[in-house]
Amino acid sequence: MGRSKNVMGACCIFAVAALGLLVSAMRALALSSSAPTNTSVLPLVIKADQVPDLLGVNPLQLSAFACTGDDRIAPVLFQVDEFDAAGHVRASAGDSADAEESPGVIDENDEIVMMIGDLGPPCSDEQLSDVRGRLVPVSAESSYLSRPGWVYFVVAERSARVSRRYVRYSSAEDQVSAEGYDIRYEPRNPLIADYFVSHDMKSLVGENILDRQKFRFTARTLGDLVSIGIDEDDLESTLSAVRVGPVRIVREIHSVMTPVPGLTISADVTYLYYARVWEIRVAVHLPQAAALFTSSLDAVASMDYRDKLGIRLSTSAHPGGVLIDGKMLASERSLSLGDEFWYFETGEGINLVAVLSMEKDIPIAPRVHLIDGPDPANPPEAEPGGYPELGWELLGWEDLQARTYHFGILIASLPGFPERGGRGFYHVLQAPIRISQGRSTDGTDAQQ
Repeated sequence: MGRSKNVMGACCIFAVAALGLLVSAMRALALSSSAPTNTSVLPLVIKADQVPDLLGVNPLQLSAFACTGDDRIAPVLFQVDEFDAAGHVRASAGDSADAEESPGVIDENDEIVMMIGDLGPPCSDEQLSDVRGRLVPVSAESSYLSRPGWVYFVVAERSARVSRRYVRYSSAEDQVSAEGYDIRYEPRNPLIADYFVSHDMKSLVGENILDRQKFRFTARTLGDLVSIGIDEDDLESTLSAVRVGPVRIVREIHSVMTPVPGLTISADVTYLYYARVWEIRVAVHLPQAAALFTSSLDAVASMDYRDKLGIRLSTSAHPGGVLIDGKMLASERSLSLGDEFWYFETGEGINLVAVLSMEKDIPIAPRVHLIDGPDPANPPEAEPGGYPELGWELLGWEDLQARTYHFGILIASLPGFPERGGRGFYHVLQAPIRISQGRSTDGTDAQQ
């Protein structure tokens, strides 16, 4: 070829003058999914060791694009999140991903994050003919994709920057803002949200519908003779790190509770936020003394809403659902999940699926936690009488061991009714994704 590699690297992917036109095509890619609504909200998280040709690359030299169904090329919005060997995220320097000017090189602990909906079909040789730099093609396959989705990474001296963002973060307010929601956390307790706006809810547009996020525990000891109640106000929490990018915000919190003097239980909590999905990952570290001290444990994690009336709530075991109307019926007091741990809220513009995950050896069946009326009360709360209170409960947990227990909650606020309802979204979420790296080249013909 007639150009040096230095010139090729400086040219990056495409002419800067065309970048504005390409950004407009970002969400118009030809990804073929059997469940497009379900797929549209899902991120694609690629472990860096799945793309070995990107190991050792400086993220500032990395760009990504995909091909569209109308023979165009569109930049793909992505970020590289750096993690240490223990799985803790490296904090950003400010509210913007661009604030971190000296990232390390990509290593096997890191994650490359984008949206599945931004992938496209394989590019033709003609579409790749103007690419300058080292080209690393990557494909994603899953049962809900009728054909693999492709993204093409380019390593060059200078990367192409895309100004668009799917999520934003304000460190001053500890608030995440996204397409589907805004959520803010208490200044004194970064674990607990006290402000939540759904951008889909028709009746309360732009209004805070959350009283508070609740974590409630009842520990019984001495053969259940003594009960100790713990709520979120008893947790001492510290915001350990925040990682800010255009696709995902990561917040890490370390929490400690002391049920009795001399007995401390700690937890590491990671919140991950995308445009319409947010996720909570919890690792509870139970020491030997706490395991011996506790005969049984009840645990409840819930969101106490000021007003969410008119929503219909369903589960796998109750597909017909119940109406949230401020009247607590007997059938709502024991709303089982069946063998799939999800519930689905629909109505008033909302289509929200919540999914619980936990280790299979935990000897208890989770249930939906629902309060749809003034009885039973569950103080403390800022505004008693707001309905519903909704979340998860683990009741009568016995045989606790000295170990780390892992739990996860994923909440997806869908832009429309999900294909096959809550069950359909759950099955898409559970479907494995196979990541494959194609043959890297310094020019065209990068696919295998």
